[in-house]
Amino acid sequence: QVDVSIRKGWFYHKKDDKTVKSVKKLMNIYVNSVGNNCVLLLNIPPTNKGVIHSKDAAVLKKLGKKIAEITSNPIIEYKPGELTKKQGYLEFRFDSVKKPKYFVVSEDISKSQRVEKFDLYLLKPNGKYKKAYSGTVIGMKKIVKLKGKALGALFIVRQSRSNPAIKSIGFYE
Repeated sequence: QVDVSIRKGWFYHKKDDKTVKSVKKLMNIYVNSVGNNCVLLLNIPPTNKGVIHSKDAAVLKKLGKKIAEITSNPIIEYKPGELTKKQGYLEFRFDSVKKPKYFVVSEDISKSQRVEKFDLYLLKPNGKYKKAYSGTVIGMKKIVKLKGKALGALFIVRQSRSNPAIKSIGFYE
């Protein structure tokens, strides 16, 4: 669990109104916590009148939109389920050259967290694969920022405790 306050300290003080974290900072915290199999506990202290300060509320509204944007433009979304012993990879072909911004993958944690090591390759427009990311734990969710153009991708599970149970996998522009 990642515990962070939207502003300096855990309680509301008028003098801290100028310390409210930016949307960019909060988005970075989100991707690096929730996007790394953690739960984010974002502290939003109420004012002495029992309401959320308008500055905090405005930042939260913008943050919500940014989080929704991660998956708002899907290139491919897939729900593969449990992979077989002989199937340690998933290959994806896009319908044309795309510019994926995010790769999001989740395990079916009702069957436990199984993936211990994986690689992601992007199929570049020149027809060659290029490693885009190497990771370990997926768990509830893994969000990977991507750069460049691609015709497709290759997701390879290098190590797992049992057959990987992938709940969902997607690429987003």
